[in-house]
Amino acid sequence: MTEKNLAPVVLFVYNRPEHTLKTIAALKANGLALQTDLFVYADGARSPAQQPSVDAVRECIADIKGFKSVTVNVSQSNRGLTDSIVGGVTTVVQQYGRVIVVEDDIVVSPTFLDYMNDALTYYKNNDRVWHIAGWGYPTQFNTEKDVFFYRLMQCWGWATWSDKWAHLEMDSQALHERFDNKRRKRFNIDGYDRIWNQIKHNRNNKINTWDVFWYATIFERDGLCLCPTKSFVRNIGHGDGVHCKDTSFVDNDELNTKSYLTLEDHVLEDADILQQIKAYLWSQKKGVFAKVKTYLRTR
Repeated sequence: MTEKNLAPVVLFVYNRPEHTLKTIAALKANGLALQTDLFVYADGARSPAQQPSVDAVRECIADIKGFKSVTVNVSQSNRGLTDSIVGGVTTVVQQYGRVIVVEDDIVVSPTFLDYMNDALTYYKNNDRVWHIAGWGYPTQFNTEKDVFFYRLMQCWGWATWSDKWAHLEMDSQALHERFDNKRRKRFNIDGYDRIWNQIKHNRNNKINTWDVFWYATIFERDGLCLCPTKSFVRNIGHGDGVHCKDTSFVDNDELNTKSYLTLEDHVLEDADILQQIKAYLWSQKKGVFAKVKTYLRTR
């Protein structure tokens, strides 16, 4: 990987100084960090009560070292996570043609940047590959593959290209009209997940998120996402972030440290791994059902 081919990293921060320091330290530990341009977007406080923690984060990012260059963008008002991410990613990816995205609750492996840059270069001209995911399910897949293709977009440490990102559509009403029940079921990983609910909640103004629309953009165009069989990232937010519920059930204790992965030439959703993912998703549902039943019995 030559320096001129390295993608910039965009980091989004808000009001979690301890998380931010861990995220930056993990990025700096990557061998390619010194050759990588870092763009940091810091959102403004939503209320006076949050101002001290927002200020603490800004102290953390005031003098970052260890990268080729560091550009800090500080917002004086609260844009919100969705506007911050969509705006920041759009600005940087239009300039560089590719982008790697990390939020302030993501700790990456020391080889995360190797994987991301290799995949961005390898699949640059492939019309079906839209997204590179850094996170992987915390389960042991029965496969010898390093990576696989999957319909669902994962946004805990990810990357894409400008020509793909340009198609992003965030119109929940239009999606509601275009998706019939059969399409919604497939969108929900054939009924094993409930992702479509995010479209409904956005449509009803209950939430304001961006990631489900990126997934829908990819899904409608028959695109696929490259995923590692062993995760390169860990989410350390565990429910204390914006739009974030408890994530401990999808945590990864041991991260992938391979500096070189064998990438797949056949861009098709892996049927075997898809079945294993469904089994994992069902196991999580069964756990929830068991807890509910236990609760009802002991009332």
